[in-house]
Amino acid sequence: MGVKRKSLAANALLNGIKQCCVILFPLITFPYVSRVLGPTNYGKVSFALSIISYITLIAGLGINNYAIREGARVREDKNRFSKIASEIFSINILSTIVAMLILIGLIGLWAKPQEYRELLLILSFSVIFTTIGADWINSVYEDYLYITLRYIVCNLVSLVCIFMFVRNKNDYIVYSIISVIPVIMANTINCYHIRKTQGIKRRFVVNCDLCIHIKPIFLIFATAVAQVIYINSDITIIGVFCSDKLVGNYSVAAKIYTLIKQLINALMVVAIPRVSNMMENAELRFVKDKLTQIFDVVFILLVPMATGLFMLRREVVLIISGTEYQEAIAPLGVLAISLVFASIACFYINVIMLPYKMEKKILIYTVISAVVNVILNIILIPIIGITAAAITTLFSEIIMFGCGAAYTRDFVSYSKKPILSGLLNGGLVFVVCLIIRKCMSHPSAILICSIVVSGMGFFAVCFGFYGKDIILTLKTRKQGR
Repeated sequence: MGVKRKSLAANALLNGIKQCCVILFPLITFPYVSRVLGPTNYGKVSFALSIISYITLIAGLGINNYAIREGARVREDKNRFSKIASEIFSINILSTIVAMLILIGLIGLWAKPQEYRELLLILSFSVIFTTIGADWINSVYEDYLYITLRYIVCNLVSLVCIFMFVRNKNDYIVYSIISVIPVIMANTINCYHIRKTQGIKRRFVVNCDLCIHIKPIFLIFATAVAQVIYINSDITIIGVFCSDKLVGNYSVAAKIYTLIKQLINALMVVAIPRVSNMMENAELRFVKDKLTQIFDVVFILLVPMATGLFMLRREVVLIISGTEYQEAIAPLGVLAISLVFASIACFYINVIMLPYKMEKKILIYTVISAVVNVILNIILIPIIGITAAAITTLFSEIIMFGCGAAYTRDFVSYSKKPILSGLLNGGLVFVVCLIIRKCMSHPSAILICSIVVSGMGFFAVCFGFYGKDIILTLKTRKQGR
């Protein structure tokens, strides 16, 4: 019995809602926690989290994307899937053991973590439970409704606990405990949910079949490491050559850029299990149509969003961070342009190349981008300042975009209608923001009016291009009932 296919649009919407919550919850908790704990104790937690992020990277080993791709290929056959799931789960257990041994060694050998021993041990539970929960199984079966609801509920519990129990600067240990509650809750529920709804039983196994997975997993892991290097190199090199104030300014621009990029990417990653499953079931003639549809939707949404961010970069920075961060405006403008190349590159890399097992090419492109990014940062940041970091990011994303486009040109059909629709909407947003900025002066008023008017124009343009198709589809569905 096959797995019932769910609407990609619904999956994208649910994943988009979850990603909005990923952005919203920190925006609610950060101002409160940073003020209550104070810079010293909040800094302790942040430092401990930075160490745990590297431990998480080692424990994860690139398994998540690989597991989704391979699991989606055989998900209709529960026996085959349970076998693969057990093998991947076993590799993840072994990588987590290695990661935890590294953490224990770090605590024992390096002087500074002695001050953070308790924090690191508490936060390490998030690494352990992430492995145990195997949330990738839910993604394989496209169970995004459960994933989204679980995320919201678990983080609401954490949110309430923060406001109830984090009351003074000495509560940083309590805050660290609360911060791992959503991970522990979610993955504990996962163990029951996976067994109950999917009938999947995972076992720890050690056999020769594990070797089949090792090479592609390590290729994906190497790519993840390269991504971490070129994503973090900007701020690291700014910290070496510039002041702490400039680091803070660029961090604001990078944070805004990253959050919007994650939101757009969340709409695409839901397609990975579907594309992988279609390939396994010899539905290659449908794959190109599906990939083309995804690209069309992404392009139509992406161009006006990037244009809006570019035009409203000043208002966004002032509203989120205040007048002290005005030096973030210029780099955010460059990063808004980079958003177009980065998001389309994500489509090429994650939605097409990863399901088609092009890990080696992905690794090569990522390493090239990382090297270019680091070298240009070292050369340009001392000369130009923090805007140079945004420019190097733009160059790196263009490299990823160009390489991805070169190897995926046969997988997607580019039609005029969505491209014209996206460009026209981008032009409309540009004009609307330009006019409103001339008529108003308050940042909040400019931002709200620009979003409302541009949104109305966006739907009008889309209806002009696709209105007949939408009406015809609705009539066909009504007749089919």
